Amino acid sequence: MQQFDPNFTGTPPFEIRGDVTSVKVLEGGVLPNHVVDPTKQLEIEVEWKVDGGLTNLWLTALAPAEWRVSVFAESQGPGAEVSLGQVTVPIGPLGALPYTRTANIVVPAPLPLQQHGGANSGVYKLTATVFLNSSIPGGGFDMIGFTEGPYVQVENPA
Repeated sequence: MQQFDPNFTGTPPFEIRGDVTSVKVLEGGVLPNHVVDPTKQLEIEVEWKVDGGLTNLWLTALAPAEWRVSVFAESQGPGAEVSLGQVTVPIGPLGALPYTRTANIVVPAPLPLQQHGGANSGVYKLTATVFLNSSIPGGGFDMIGFTEGPYVQVENPA
């Protein structure tokens, strides 16, 4: 599931739309095979874009706000649901479209995830959010994007 709000798909140039385009799980800067070692640090890379004729106007109005990027892990079956981390990313610089940003969240070892064993599956679905809080009176100018996945299996290689 992917969702981005606002998504105004009116007549150009009166449009703005967004998308969380990528969530990658990295071990040591390398994509693992979705089986992660709980004794090693993880990096989660989240990329999103905003496009449309209203993009620069909308984001300029919200500056100097920062994007708040968060990643959560939901156990599939018995197990914990945890926040893996959060970082902030400045709005600027603006310019050519699509407006694209990337955030890297570092999850230090040992990971706060339970590995496979007993009733626990060790399988987690990751959910990433990107949020831009508006301070404009009247509301309705916040921006939020969500995406679910990828899934990871937590397994100690020993």
